[in-house]
Amino acid sequence: MWRNAVPVVIAAQRSPPDSIDASPSAAQRTLWIALLSALARRRLPRRDLGALACQAVSGRIELAVVATAIIAVRTTLAALSQVVINAAAVFHTSLYLSDMHPFLDDAAARAPKRGSRTHAAPTEEIRLEEVVYQYPGRDKPAVDGVSLALRRGQILAIVGANGSGKSTLTRLLIGIYLPDKGRVTWNGTDLAEVDPATVWANTGLVPQIFAQWPLRVRESVTLGQPRTHNDAPVWEAVDAVGLREAVEDLPAGLDTLLARDVFGGQWQRVACSRALYRRPGLLILDEPTSQMDPRGEHQIFEQIKAIAADRITIMVTHRLENTKIADHIVVMEHGRITEQGWYDGLVHAGGTFAELLELSQDR
Repeated sequence: MWRNAVPVVIAAQRSPPDSIDASPSAAQRTLWIALLSALARRRLPRRDLGALACQAVSGRIELAVVATAIIAVRTTLAALSQVVINAAAVFHTSLYLSDMHPFLDDAAARAPKRGSRTHAAPTEEIRLEEVVYQYPGRDKPAVDGVSLALRRGQILAIVGANGSGKSTLTRLLIGIYLPDKGRVTWNGTDLAEVDPATVWANTGLVPQIFAQWPLRVRESVTLGQPRTHNDAPVWEAVDAVGLREAVEDLPAGLDTLLARDVFGGQWQRVACSRALYRRPGLLILDEPTSQMDPRGEHQIFEQIKAIAADRITIMVTHRLENTKIADHIVVMEHGRITEQGWYDGLVHAGGTFAELLELSQDR
């Protein structure tokens, strides 16, 4: 997806788009708007005030009429000024929007062609076979020769230092990126041959940086799913993340509009409930409890264990203690898997996992 837009950005930097040819006329329109805005901001000149004062002193105009005229003119100028300012803002925004659609069309044209096959639930197995992926302009692959087999009911934990390739690996797993070499298969079908929408419909993701949508609680949980009038699945997802008490305390329950005064840990619980509501075949959790208290964190991981039998679950975490619930752990360094196994075995192996665990416990 976004990888496919990178060549467009590079090309745009090297050769300006055609829309820049019209920049003189756009600049002229911008100048006129700026001039109108400046004129609209002018206050009533002093000489005009003096003229009105003379008329009032001579008795030609009543004082009340003069005061009313001054207030009316100033109010009109203030309103006109605001209209012109808003019009200028709309005009400036339209310049960006006029370039957005050609950019998206160009990005779609440059995107690698994918097949039209569909992925049908359940997702029994996901495989990576010698997968290599390198970002444009980089000297080394972000993922280099990784092979993995994930099966339904399994919890996989991916750990490693920043920049080791963890996030890139998850994007390859769900087909956001297609590998430069090797292949990724779902139920034996190469993702390059599958309509990505059918893959993403079976994927639930809790990203480390999640959106705080200003929606009602219900819509925040069901976002991206068909509308339903049955709140039972919504409450089930809310219960799964320990958020029922907080929701019931809100003024309108599920109909309450979430605001910015919601705590970070509660926003993260909402993000987790949204992923669980989808009932995905693949659940990816990228630091899902980083903003939660220990009690909330424990509840989330207990719920992950409870529902693991129906899906493939992948955890990306720096909190190595949380990997105890995983059936399999892989340690990534420089885009490669350098260690893998289960928790106790890696702790006693004396490798990178044991070193990172010891460092995290010495904080």
